[in-house]
Amino acid sequence: MQSNDVTAYATQELMPLSKSRTRASFAIELQPESLSCLTIVQAMRLGKSRLEKRFASERLISRL
Repeated sequence: MQSNDVTAYATQELMPLSKSRTRASFAIELQPESLSCLTIVQAMRLGKSRLEKRFASERLISRL
């Protein structure tokens, strides 16, 4: 994805763990192109640690 203010790259990885389970991994890389977008990206980086703590404390595995 690309706009005038930011370039974003997204990757998705699926890793089979067993016949009935798969681990999904997502990554997004943001490259700000303007000062206003840089401040938004910095705010997102500060909030990242809060999200990491939340997801580490919860087991988010769905079973079918």
